[in-house]
This record gives sequence, structure tokens and C-alpha cells, in this order.
Amino acid sequence: MEDSGIIREYTTLIDFSKLGLSEQVLVAANFPTAGSREDIFKQISEIPGTVSIISSLGSPEGLLYIVARNKEDVNAVLSKLRSLNLDIEFASSVIKTYDEGRLGTFLRTIAGSEQRI
Repeated sequence: MEDSGIIREYTTLIDFSKLGLSEQVLVAANFPTAGSREDIFKQISEIPGTVSIISSLGSPEGLLYIVARNKEDVNAVLSKLRSLNLDIEFASSVIKTYDEGRLGTFLRTIAGSEQRI
């Protein structure tokens, strides 16, 4: 699967709280209409604490996952996002994420459906 480009890279699952980053926040935002979307993604990704950026259709146009040490640091990141003219619809603290085992289940499902074809 690596040779065919299905697996592009391997990643690490990080326990942010053990790094002292106890605040995890999902931010829903709309991007400015002026300028390139790729440029705004690059600017957002350079803000410390930005873990991921998801671009979507509709509203909100994007979901950002940020981590920080405390609420004050979260507010600093939100201020930086606003300074880029992002229209923040909401910012919600993450209580728990669950994605353990999801990839294995997905791959077994895909493998099973290919065998039935």
C-alpha cells in the first residue's frame, strides 16, 4: 500500500495533556474572501498550537483543532486567528476524542467489500 501511494506517511498519536497542553479546542470559522485559501491555511498553520486545519464546503468553511496550556493561551490563539480576518462561528472545548482502532476497522471493511465485488 505504501508503493501504490495509499499509505503516504505514518503519524503519532500524542497525549497533549501529558505535554501540559490541557486545553484542546475545536474552532469553526469562515475564511476571508480576499487572498488565496492556501495562503491563509499556511498562515494559520504557523500559529503555535494549531494541530489541524480542515477545509469544508458550506458554513463553517473550516474546522481548526488547537491545543494550549490554559484558557489565556487559547484566547491568544483565537486573537491571532481573528487578526487574519477569520470569522469565528464558535470555539468549543474538547472533552474527549475517540479514534482508536478506527483505521483497522475501516481497512477490514474495505477489504471485505473488495472481496464481494
